[in-house]
Formats: sequence, structure tokens, C-alpha cells
Amino acid sequence: MGRRFGDDTAETRPLTQLLDGVVDAVFTGHEHIYQRFLPLQYDGVPAPSGEYGLDADDGVLYLVTPAAGYGHLETELLAADDPEGEQLEYLAWPELPPTKDEGDAAEAVNAEGIHGYLVGEVTPTSLTVSFVGMGNSAEPAEASVRDSVVVAR
Repeated sequence: MGRRFGDDTAETRPLTQLLDGVVDAVFTGHEHIYQRFLPLQYDGVPAPSGEYGLDADDGVLYLVTPAAGYGHLETELLAADDPEGEQLEYLAWPELPPTKDEGDAAEAVNAEGIHGYLVGEVTPTSLTVSFVGMGNSAEPAEASVRDSVVVAR
């Protein structure tokens, strides 16, 4: 979870039970850092099937949309041993660096600060969502797909 709103998990977790098995994907924002989670069920654990979808063993696709042109970019995710960082291990993107030795103090994990946008393609049987990154204000880059995920029915 992003560092600024990671403590919102306790407040939003009860709402996710309403989404499990009902919706394919949930798009949120306000973290200014793109995040995609593994297929999760309402209790905050990975789906047994490892797939996004509506079957009983599937999970919901949770995406935190990226900043698009806003000057401030988040680059810090909560530390894994932060009380609010419980779901860091469930991030599918960005990839996180190896964890430090257990004796090391908790510190935030730095992720890539990238401006970008999402592109969705909807067909009768699937939803494809791609994150297109464009660098950032300090280091602009050519737009390119950085992450892509498919939810199929």
C-alpha cells in the first residue's frame, strides 16, 4: 500500500466483502503510484485459483491508478513490517526489491515514480487493462506499456 493512505485498509476491508464474487475489478486512486494486487478475496488473502474472476475460488482485480501529469509522485510503499503494510506481499506490480534481514529496522520500500495512464479493452469475454508509463517530470520517457493484466470470463 502507498505510504500516504495505507492506514485506510482497516476502514475499507469490510467493503471488499460486498465486491467478492460480484465485480471483476476495482479501480481506486489518490496514491499517485500505480499498484496492482494479486487476485484477492474479501478477507485480504490471495484467491485459491490465482485468477481474477467471479468463480468462488477467484479474486477481484484491485488497481490503484497512476498519476497522470500531477507534479507530485509517490515513490514509497509501506514497509512490510509496518502494521498497515500487511498487503505489500500481495502486490503484483510494482515488483519489490528483496526484503532486508529481519534485524533491520522497518523502512518504506521505494517504487518507481512514473506518470502514466490506464488503457482498457473490453470484449464480451474479457477485460484487458494496461498501465502505460511515460517517465516523470524529472525524467520524461516515451510512453510504453509497463504492466498488463487480463480478466477473462
